[in-house]
Amino acid sequence: MILVKFPSFFTIMATSLEQKIIAKAVDFFMKYGVKSVSMDDISSALGISKKTLYNSVDSKQELLRAALMHHLDEQKSFINRARAETNDAVEEMVTNSKFIISILRKHKPSLIYEVQKYYPDIWNLIQEFNNGFIHEFAFENVLRGQNEGHYRLDMDARIIARLYVARISVLIDNELFPIEEFPRAELYEQFITHHMLGMMNPTGIQRFKKIED
Repeated sequence: MILVKFPSFFTIMATSLEQKIIAKAVDFFMKYGVKSVSMDDISSALGISKKTLYNSVDSKQELLRAALMHHLDEQKSFINRARAETNDAVEEMVTNSKFIISILRKHKPSLIYEVQKYYPDIWNLIQEFNNGFIHEFAFENVLRGQNEGHYRLDMDARIIARLYVARISVLIDNELFPIEEFPRAELYEQFITHHMLGMMNPTGIQRFKKIED
């Protein structure tokens, strides 16, 4: 069994007012979604005036953007660490998957839908992250697994990486997978198991079972 230590999005080390504001915004947006959180809520929770809050951030949309960028930076840092510290591609994918599932279980189910519907410019930042960094992660994981002898050699890493990113977009399609019927953490867990079983050879499957036990 792999013990994974996840960075907490709710205990950000804040050394300045701006960092404290972002930390509180991440906390509130994750717990309550975007629409139900007001700038009054943020300022009250921090014990500062609304005027002081607006001296640091111009709008709720700007605050959401800053919170999202912090979230993506944390995710990128975790993935890079896992890439460097795991023993093989199977362990790397399992470690990152557990990290994503832990995030999905913590945030309000409607959060992704709200950002996608009401803040399309910010949503585009997520899409760019997935099409760039996450695509690169998936591509390099396939090559690593093939070189290590855990993944099938008859796969094209370019295709698998694009399919990985495309399936992430499908998972957050609320018409195809309504939030009320398909909790996102369980949905992602099913997806990643399907993804890995399609890539692994018998040696990889044995490694996967050993990690999961």
